[in-house]
Parts: sequence; structure tokens; C-alpha cells
Amino acid sequence: MKYLYLILFTLVSFNSFAAGPSQYSYDYQTGNSYQTHKQSNGEVNVQGNNYSNGTNWNTEIHQNGDQHGTDSSGNQWNYNKGSGIYQNYGTGETRYNQ
Repeated sequence: MKYLYLILFTLVSFNSFAAGPSQYSYDYQTGNSYQTHKQSNGEVNVQGNNYSNGTNWNTEIHQNGDQHGTDSSGNQWNYNKGSGIYQNYGTGETRYNQ
């Protein structure tokens, strides 16, 4: 479920600003903070962390909507927008967008 929130957050962020300086946001309910930066090539990088529990994660969003990154446990994951498939290589989890 955490990856779904990050995907939704990053998709909103992807469309909300032009290339340039980083944006910072904080979610008071979860304690998560996000540093978002849109590159000149249109890709978006998101660094997330939670200082309360010491976790951090990252996501890179490509212009076509495909994403990949590292979850809060350090596991590599991939999301293919075209197929709707999310794969977490560390946990073995695979989900299909239905």
C-alpha cells in the first residue's frame, strides 16, 4: 500500500511543476517528507524519508509513466505503466493493475 501512495503522490507532483528547483512537502499524518525534482529531460526524482522511524526511499518517474526505485526496506522495485505491473525484486511481490 505504501508504494501506491508514493505512486499517486509522484504522479500528482509530476504534473504540478516545470523543470527546475526541488520542491519539499511533508505529510503530517504519516510523518513522511518528500523532496521532488523535475529534471530538464522531463523525468521526476522523488526522495522520501521518515525521520521518526529512520526509513528512506526513492522513485524515478519517466515521461511515459514508468517508475522504478527503492522502497523503505532497501528493495528495488519497478512499475510499468503500460502493463500495470508492479514488481518488488526484494520481496518477490508482483501486483497487476486491474
